[in-house]
Amino acid sequence: MDETITCKPAKYPYNDTLENNAITVLEYILDQNFVKTDLNKRDKVPNIDGYFEIVDIDQIPIGKLEIQVKKLSDNNLENPKYQCKVEFLKYCEESVLPVFLILVDIQNNIAYWKLCNNLFKELSISKNAKTKTVKILPEKYIRKGESGYIQEWKEIIANYKIRISSYEPLKEELQQLKEDHDLLIHNSEPLLNSERDEFQKIHIFLDNLNFHFDTYLNNIKKILYPNCWKLGLAYSGYEKDSIAYILYPINMSSNDLQIREFSSKLTNQLDKSEFGYTTTIFYSENPIQTRPKEYATELAKKQAKEVLEKKALNIQNLLLAEELLFSFIDRNNEYLGLKIKNKYDIDELDYAFFVYFPIFIEETAKKVNHNLSLNPIINIDLLTSKIAENDLKLIIANVKTRLENKDRSIFDIYLKSTFFSSNMMNNLFDFIKNSRRKTINRVYVPPDFSRLQQVQNNIWHAYSLEDIQRNAEIIYKQSVEVYNFVIEKHFPLLKEEMSFFKNFNRIIFVIDNKENPEQRPIITTYYLQNKEVHEQRIDVFLKNQDQNPFKSLSDVQKKRDNLILDGQKYKLMTLSKGVSKYLFDPLPMHNYIYDLLSAKLDRVDFNSDQLLQI
Repeated sequence: MDETITCKPAKYPYNDTLENNAITVLEYILDQNFVKTDLNKRDKVPNIDGYFEIVDIDQIPIGKLEIQVKKLSDNNLENPKYQCKVEFLKYCEESVLPVFLILVDIQNNIAYWKLCNNLFKELSISKNAKTKTVKILPEKYIRKGESGYIQEWKEIIANYKIRISSYEPLKEELQQLKEDHDLLIHNSEPLLNSERDEFQKIHIFLDNLNFHFDTYLNNIKKILYPNCWKLGLAYSGYEKDSIAYILYPINMSSNDLQIREFSSKLTNQLDKSEFGYTTTIFYSENPIQTRPKEYATELAKKQAKEVLEKKALNIQNLLLAEELLFSFIDRNNEYLGLKIKNKYDIDELDYAFFVYFPIFIEETAKKVNHNLSLNPIINIDLLTSKIAENDLKLIIANVKTRLENKDRSIFDIYLKSTFFSSNMMNNLFDFIKNSRRKTINRVYVPPDFSRLQQVQNNIWHAYSLEDIQRNAEIIYKQSVEVYNFVIEKHFPLLKEEMSFFKNFNRIIFVIDNKENPEQRPIITTYYLQNKEVHEQRIDVFLKNQDQNPFKSLSDVQKKRDNLILDGQKYKLMTLSKGVSKYLFDPLPMHNYIYDLLSAKLDRVDFNSDQLLQI
């Protein structure tokens, strides 16, 4: 039985190892209009030799690739291959960027490339192996004057952007899934050529589950199961009223079985949570046996909603980007070297986030004895909570001294926070830079803390009623365009089913802060429909505002089928009432959009005649 391999990435080399001739030829044959190279002539970085940055025709960056360059042996010119170190393949597997091996034929001015991130698993490396042969298809070539490879690289980058955006919020789950799958392969029985009664139900379940992930929830699948062809099922104890099972991804380039059975050894480990979140155990029901199609739909929805709860979609939208950046700056401006403003130049933000802030983190980490070499993951809220006022002044002075001496930070830092993450910040900041904007503007009216009194010191007391109404208008009115953008990008086949204005065409929000001044303002939301009116509209009113047509909830309910607005008759479809959930959140639009997506998805009937069926 094969054993799980554990090894660390390669150490930094002591001698120069890069083959300069290979790099020279490679840079000559690459299309420099679309590929910007940053390759080291002397090897200072382990495992990789540098980066390619892919740009579009306007020279706007699309994404990065990590590169390992080797001279192709004269003996392998017809069948390109290279004996790679296992440590390099392990590095490729752990990298969140695409890693390419490029073999350069310096005699014929041609190079061959291969994406290596999944090779460690695919090549079935034995436990004590030090190297493994990697073969490259001859059609994966780079030649002067030809640029067919560029489009392939763009597609790879697009796929990895999805992975990067989802990696942090789902990091533990993805790692657990990988470990569980590796353990499962070595502790399950293949059922090839077997015939069992339960196989029919399992096939129905898997067919429907994979259908949902291959069609309506395909972008969710790319986040949950990167590079997955189909999901398989390993099970144990298949009875009428009980089952234990694990779903496992079958890689695009793997020829794996789709149904497996746990070994008895593994079955005994299940209760010890050996498989973490990936194991499902039913003791009083076996839904795969009793309702395989319906259960597949429930499970697909459940997993999709978990992705939404973790805000793991890569949503590149200007309003969301400005919301996030201003929220982060307002809370951390001292650590960025910025003053609180309503408008920032992109250049000053670039400097603040990628020059000033890393040095500040490094200096603060020194102060609290946090070793960034051992642990580059920083919880900014926790870190800054440990700093006294005098220490903060000293840290800022040290940062300024280092900036004057052009002493930059040398660490790659991964930011964690209650509300923010490095991936979310970097994705949206890159989006703004690539959009060629010169400035960003504050989205919402900020709080005025001078309004706070000793008795009234809640955040909502820092806003006037007019400020609250204005911010509510921005959140609720502009959410329509953002929501539609997200649906188009991530749920295109559910555009009708998850429509923002589904079963109504007008929404009225009424804000009341008088019901209990010590609590958040109350918002009553009315969903209205007039089939003769094609306009879709959202209004936000203060309860006592003259323009508010719905001052009395009881009157609205009495006339629910005959509500006259602007000379038109509307029907009240539904209403809700509760404390304002989003108005005072750090990321109100983010939270509203994700909650809306989850609620809309929950109401989709995947068995509807309006949707494609398996």
